[in-house]
Parts: sequence; C-alpha cells; structure tokens
Amino acid sequence: ADQAHEASQVVCGRLFKELWSQHKFGFPVPRGCWIDFNRYGAEGRLVSIYMIFDPLNGLQAKTEYFLVMNVQLMHAVSSYVGLSDEPGLIEVASMDDILVKPEGIVDISWANPDKFIDPPSLRGPSNPGPRFADEDDGSGGVAVTSFAKAAEFEDKTKTPEDGDPFVRVEGDDFGMVFLMRGDRQNPISASAVIRLFLWPLTLWSLDLQRQCRAECIPQEGFACASLIACGVEAALTSCRNFVPPKLKIWVDTRGRDCEYYEKPSACSLDGVTYTPSHGFSALYSCCVCRGGLRYNANLIKLTLPTLMEPAREPEVIHTVRLWNVGPLPQRGFFATRFGAQVANRNDDYPHYIVTSGRYIIKAPSDTLYSPVATLVDTDGWGNSRQFKNEPLLNDYYLRLQLPVTMFGTPWSGVGVLTRMDIILPEGYQCKMVLKTEPRGDGDDKIALATLPADSPTGNGGLPASTTFEGGNLTTPGAGYRSGRWEFDANRCTFHFDRFMTVWENSRLYLNIFVLNPALPLPRNDCKLHI
Repeated sequence: ADQAHEASQVVCGRLFKELWSQHKFGFPVPRGCWIDFNRYGAEGRLVSIYMIFDPLNGLQAKTEYFLVMNVQLMHAVSSYVGLSDEPGLIEVASMDDILVKPEGIVDISWANPDKFIDPPSLRGPSNPGPRFADEDDGSGGVAVTSFAKAAEFEDKTKTPEDGDPFVRVEGDDFGMVFLMRGDRQNPISASAVIRLFLWPLTLWSLDLQRQCRAECIPQEGFACASLIACGVEAALTSCRNFVPPKLKIWVDTRGRDCEYYEKPSACSLDGVTYTPSHGFSALYSCCVCRGGLRYNANLIKLTLPTLMEPAREPEVIHTVRLWNVGPLPQRGFFATRFGAQVANRNDDYPHYIVTSGRYIIKAPSDTLYSPVATLVDTDGWGNSRQFKNEPLLNDYYLRLQLPVTMFGTPWSGVGVLTRMDIILPEGYQCKMVLKTEPRGDGDDKIALATLPADSPTGNGGLPASTTFEGGNLTTPGAGYRSGRWEFDANRCTFHFDRFMTVWENSRLYLNIFVLNPALPLPRNDCKLHI
C-alpha cells in the first residue's frame, strides 16, 4: 500500500507493534496506513509512513501518545545521532486535511534514541560479543519453560501441563523459568548482561523499588553460581525530578533539593526521614533515588554470575529462574513473546532475539473494563423500526472498547484465525455493518450526539461489510484488505485478515443493521442482551 486510497488497517498492524495513549478513548483507531518507500526520490534512505484518521478523530494537544514500531536499521548511523546538531533518525509531522491540504503541516519535530547506538555482535571467533543460539530447531537462545513465583527458600515453580503452549501470568507478581543457550562460536560468558523486553512495552510499569530475584541453575557437571543480579529499567530512560503542585522545586524539610541526594547513601539514609508535609519523599521525587517522573519500567536486566561456565549449545545449557517482578499489568494481552538481548560484561556488542518455547499470556483484570460493549441510547440514532416482523432493516449503534489488543494471526495454515463475534438476542438476524458516519451534507452534517465536539471523538471503526477497504479495486492484488464480515442468523462475525489490529483501549463505533424477530421479546427476558 503506497498510495492514500490503498490505506489499510492491516498495514498499520504490520508496522506498529503497539499504539497507546493516556486519553480515556485510547489511541484513535486509524482509518489506515500506507508507505512511501521513495520519499523525495531518496532511493530507500528516506521512507515515509502515513497514518490517516477519520475526521475529528485524530490526536489531541498536550496528550501523550506512544508508537512502538518494527524497525531495523539498514544503513550505518552515528552512535551519537540525536545527541548533537545532526538531524534525528525520525521526523514526526502532524498533517492537515489530506484532501484540502495534502502537504499542509500542523506541527513537526524529530524523534531520536535516548541511548547510544552500539554495534551489534557478529558471529565469528574474532568478535568480542556473545550471541544467543540459533532458532533453527525451534529451541532458541531464551526458551521459556514455565511460570515461577517464589519466596526465599521456597520453590513455587508452576510447570504448565504437557502440550500447553502458554505460560499464564497470574497473581501479584511475575516470574518465569527459561533455558539459556549460547552460540557455539560466541558463547554467553560470566558477567554477561541479559535484558528481557516485556511485551507489550506500554502495558508494563514495574516497581523500581521492588527487588526482583534471579538464580542460575547449572547444567549437571558444570559450574554456575546461584546468584544473578536483577534489576528493572525503562526502554526510554529519560527522567525529570518531580515537582509538587504549586511549587517550583522539590526540597526536603532541611531545604535540600535532589542534588543533595546524589551523595553516596543519601537516598537510603535520608530518603524518607525528611519528607515535607505534602508527603512526597526524596525516594518518590528524585531521579537519583530511582524516583522522579520517568517512563514506565518495562525491561528486566540480569547480570550473570562471575563464576559461570560459558553457555554454549549443545554442551552447556544453564537454566535461569526469575521471580518477584511486579506489579503485573492490570490490562491484559494475548499470547506473546518477549524480546531478549545479551551483551558482554561491559554491556557492549548486543545481540537481540525473541524468546522461544512457551508463549506468555495475561488475562485483563475483571474490574478494569466494564462494559466492553455498550448500545448507544440516543433519540434519532438507531432502533427506528422497533416492531416485530418489520420488513425493513432496523439498526443499532454499538460502542466497543476492547480490554486487550486483537491481532490478525500472521499464518496461512488450517484453523480458526482471529475473529470477533457480536451475538444479538435470539430472533434477530444480522444483515449489514457500517461505520458510524455523520448525517447530512456539507456544513449541515450532524454527528452522533454522544460524541464529543472536539477531537478525538473516539469514532473509529472497522471496515464496513459493503466495502473492500484497504484494497485497490482498480488494480486487483494491490493493497491489503483489513478483514471481512460474516453473518449467520443473530451472529455478526468480523474475521481479521493477517496483521489486522485493533489496539487495546481504543474506542470504536459500529452501525449494525438487523431484521427484527418475528415474535416480540418481553423486556425482562434474559435473552435480551448482546
């Protein structure tokens, strides 16, 4: 999809691993995405990615938005990019109406990494960096085997039933057991640094004050000291000292600001003792005390023991057990892998993979999202033909806000792919689904009354059952269709095409057309639900 009329939600799902916003409607549901691989004739060195929103459902000022992308650097860049006067890696531009002002720009800025870009570890005996084992046999360098939740001197490892491909995260904290396999030529040696990237990155917010625990269980006949140093980090590491409301700076009861706490042991000795009357301590307010305003911690950093036989597959495969990581996300996620990176003892020459073995899955909190689906009850919008046996179609407006991200399975095998079922009360027949569009023409258009007047309205949607959104009808095979609707009696089913994605907490509306039942249902009938 390299043109605006080929924009597809499938392309968004292929490009972005996560879309998240602090707004109560979540990240606005994009109408679609497309790519220009030759922007300004740059021959691939400048690629433009476009995301288009429905009218009045774009981004809001003074609101945080996170976009997590699938990106691989294909050209060498400076390790100091973004730390000097050089242009950044990514230009972010908020555009105007693409029909009226297709090149109009509302706002523009640069996005840069907040860490140095290190050269990767390459395979070969002369390379100084460690590497995980290949995944050719499906085992991989970090193979997840079970869920672990353990207190000191107490083993509460929970091994899934044989054949179960999932590790179901539950309880108040997280832990897991995995096999650590190193490359034969570039083994994982003592004091190496392993980082686990907890996907989805935007959901995890680990407690910086909680001490996670990890241990090495050596392969029989080889050495691996038990203790593994464990800590948590944020993928984005910038931090600002917290300033209490109506104040210009945080100071303790002695008038000392956060710079004082840079002294050795100041945080541990005085971090709470001299807390002002507003209740915000140095441990909470100062970055140097691991407090402050920072991005959510979503990485686990493990420093391997100094006494350890190098992990080299197939001869030496150590087992790592990790526990007391928390808190768990309140929001849930379907089966996923984690990212894993290994670097040498100086934290240089990294090698990145994704975990193998069992998938990790987390159910959302029962009380977090209620309700997920709501019928819109507004005069003049829906349910205009209420009587039994009505020969013409009746319609309803349904609002959805999903507790988890739904992702179109990227495979072509036999079986059930990702789908969403909307089940109407018995007797109704589902016939058509459209997007929720304003009524009227030109300046006389009237939007659904429940929508806010300002952007974003939360009025995103799925492709209508009457269109081929995301495909190019003039050139068969061009573009990517987002999905298709199927209707069977009172069941409306949307089948996700591969990579089609609806991100968690994003709000959308559907206009569902139905045939009413032949017989009326009493108001108190338990069948009257969706």
